Amino acid sequence: MKLIKIMTDTASDISLETAEKYGIHLMPINLTINGKEYKDRYDINPIEFFTMLPDCDEIPKTAQITVVEHMEEFKKFSDEYSIIHVTISGRASGTNQSAHLAANEIMDENPDADITILDPSSFSYGYGLYVIEAAKLAQEGKSKDEIIAYLEDRFEHCRVIFAPDTLEYLQKGGRISSKAKILANVLDINPILSIEEGLVMSKEKVRGKKKVIGKVADIVNEMADHDKPQTIAIMHANDPEKAEKVKAALMEKTGFEDYEIAILGPTIGIHAGPGAWGVIFQGK
Repeated sequence: MKLIKIMTDTASDISLETAEKYGIHLMPINLTINGKEYKDRYDINPIEFFTMLPDCDEIPKTAQITVVEHMEEFKKFSDEYSIIHVTISGRASGTNQSAHLAANEIMDENPDADITILDPSSFSYGYGLYVIEAAKLAQEGKSKDEIIAYLEDRFEHCRVIFAPDTLEYLQKGGRISSKAKILANVLDINPILSIEEGLVMSKEKVRGKKKVIGKVADIVNEMADHDKPQTIAIMHANDPEKAEKVKAALMEKTGFEDYEIAILGPTIGIHAGPGAWGVIFQGK
């Protein structure tokens, strides 16, 4: 029986340190910032990115991981390992399709290769949190089928609620119209967004920024599976103080006590913008 190698991309917002600790092979999303190319996490870290972002002449761009890049990385492990590779949402990026094409090519060439590609229909720690847990299971000696079953269950019930601090980056990225951004600013309307079937969708609208954290805590309390022991992940765009305020509100309203706070990386931060934050949890 082959060992298990867990792989994912940097849109998972797993840090390089965590990836090394748990044996996760982290493939970088390609970025272009002010005309210069970077490998997410390897060439630029989140703090550097959010420091640069306000001064960018144009909104940075991401590019999917290509078929060739996937093949190169899969070949490093396919002889010795059964590979489980989780990509960013397939409805938001062509990276998942590229991974499938690369895996099929390698398995056609090498009948002994065993590569499973999973689509979490999510972003950031909406899959990164569970990829880390899957890597822990692999270290414990769990089988490929057990790990895949774990991931599929967590992805099915994963809920992501997030709040941008500004609509500027969603508008620049084509996620909302300039008219909608102007109207929201004039009326002090603050959107609360969610990930639904791999896409960003509007969840609620709140008048006044001070009400947003409390409203998100109410939404999480209503949607969460309180019977399932779970870790709640809080993501922030280089604003740890806000993340602590979110944690306090969630603890008060939901009763959950296990939390992990992590910083958004460049791939997701390009669209979320500075000051954005989100909550990842298991729903009913």
